[in-house]
Amino acid sequence: MNTLILTWSRVESLVPVQSMNQVRQDLCAYGTHHGLSGLESRLSTGLDPIGMVAVRETRQRLDRIASSLGASMGKVAEMTHRLFRGQPVRNERLCPDHEPHGLVWMIAACAAGEHQGLDPIGFLQDYWRLNRELETAAVYPQLAAERALATLLRNLRSHDNGPIGDFKT
Repeated sequence: MNTLILTWSRVESLVPVQSMNQVRQDLCAYGTHHGLSGLESRLSTGLDPIGMVAVRETRQRLDRIASSLGASMGKVAEMTHRLFRGQPVRNERLCPDHEPHGLVWMIAACAAGEHQGLDPIGFLQDYWRLNRELETAAVYPQLAAERALATLLRNLRSHDNGPIGDFKT
């Protein structure tokens, strides 16, 4: 019988490769299943809301946030797909008592980093940061929603009629 002996440094070197492969598989599978091309590019830019919905680990955290806020993860995904395709999201209300799925999307958008040209180590560092931030948001969803709403409203005021330019507050 063969015995595999793993040292801590060997385990650490395997985890990033497994993480990257799993993220790549999740992005490709989700994109193929939903007819969304180009999701794999998130490996060099970091995960945005569509990437977070596509990757199993981040989607589980978003699902916990959605449940806490009374949102349907299906509606979060649908809204995210529309925004990814550049379709305007009109007549949505971002108030928690009206459209909690909009708040979940905003939490994801605020957690996303703005990166270009990430190498695999940079992606993994950002991925782990993102997961910590989403985990905190899952524990404190109302606080995360308030922070996201304030941040995105401030950012929306400086942009005219992008895909989310017609949100009502």
